[in-house]
Amino acid sequence: MDNQNDETQPEGPWWVKFATLFGVPALIAVYLVYSLVSGQSAMLGNIERMLYAQQAQVAEVAVVARETAAATTAVSLRIEAYMRQICVNSADSPAERNACLSIR
Repeated sequence: MDNQNDETQPEGPWWVKFATLFGVPALIAVYLVYSLVSGQSAMLGNIERMLYAQQAQVAEVAVVARETAAATTAVSLRIEAYMRQICVNSADSPAERNACLSIR
């Protein structure tokens, strides 16, 4: 009996045995699925690398934005102090000076 099973199984690579058991269309379908899946995994790896790079860029932009906001605030405070001093220096009366100092 074992001898009979050995005679009916084809010799050769795995794909020949697969084609004999399931047919050529099934072999083609399995190959197409395999090639699509392997291509997708490579694409997913590329997408993942690009995503990590973009996340790093976003983090850098956030740092620059915080630094810019801090610098802008400091400059705005200095400009406000200069404008207040100009207002006080150009005021003609104590009431005008007090008005300059109360502006915020």
